[in-house]
Amino acid sequence: MDNRNVTHKVTVITGYYNRADSLRLTIESILQQDYDDFELIVFNDCSTDNTKELLDNLVSEYNDPRLKIRHHSQNKGFTLGMIEAIQSSQSEYVCVQGSGDVSLPGRIRKQAEVLDNNPAVGVVGCYYENYIETLGVSRFRDKVADDMTFEDLLEENVFSHGEVMFRRSSYEEVGGYRKEFVNCQDYDLWLRMIKVCEFRSVKELLYRRYVRYDGVSYNPKSFLRQVRYACLCRDLASMETDEERTLLGKISPASLESLVPLSEFRVQKQVYSAVLRSMAFDGRSEAVTLIRHGVSSSVVSTILEIAVNVYSHRYAGPLRRLMSPLLGLRG
Repeated sequence: MDNRNVTHKVTVITGYYNRADSLRLTIESILQQDYDDFELIVFNDCSTDNTKELLDNLVSEYNDPRLKIRHHSQNKGFTLGMIEAIQSSQSEYVCVQGSGDVSLPGRIRKQAEVLDNNPAVGVVGCYYENYIETLGVSRFRDKVADDMTFEDLLEENVFSHGEVMFRRSSYEEVGGYRKEFVNCQDYDLWLRMIKVCEFRSVKELLYRRYVRYDGVSYNPKSFLRQVRYACLCRDLASMETDEERTLLGKISPASLESLVPLSEFRVQKQVYSAVLRSMAFDGRSEAVTLIRHGVSSSVVSTILEIAVNVYSHRYAGPLRRLMSPLLGLRG
């Protein structure tokens, strides 16, 4: 069904591939918001589990005209799914929603108010938490995007993507998501949007990001791919137009390793940080796998494996309790 003639202030978009067990949690967190002028587009990227059947059942169960479903006949990937979902809508604002994550009460209203009241602002985030349900621990993230400069953003991406709402006009002005980015499509977009608009954060916890070790950020092989794409985002953002166009034409999953070698310091820095993060979240096997696949120095690899094994030992409970507050973990 084509709903492009139905105009809402906000379009919320979430994309799913084989995460049927989390559909209800995410969708209800949006439909139960205290803000009505939105549509929720859920695209099913040709899932091989029962995502399609469950989505169709939820449409009948909720009977909510704001809920729009897009079933892909072939797997297109998240980036192209987002591009097409945005093109199918006409809202003033676009709200990203991570699959399996939860928007806490008031999120849509408060972010839309920021955009309504500040025409120069094109991107707005909020405080969020990374939550591991199996362990009952979370890590609170309170990074603020207010007054952020291009140089600041080059140093660090302050958003996790799923908690962001942006102004469509600013998105279209810079050309939107780029299909070349399988990962880090958000960071590439922000680095272009910050050149044409201001960023802002709602300084409240409005989003819960569920950490899964099968996700991009915590799967070792996927993580290395993500790091390489992030490096390319920074390279492109700092180039002149012709040079940028040339590099963009070279980017593909097959070319990543040659464009951004594993031994580069900027890659290794991110790998070390990810190892510590996995270790803190009791992801010992993930940390060890990442060390073995991602650390280029054999000496550093050995030291890190020893550290992970010590931290994960059953008698290291006092050490973990001591380190948890330092790592921002909350039980």
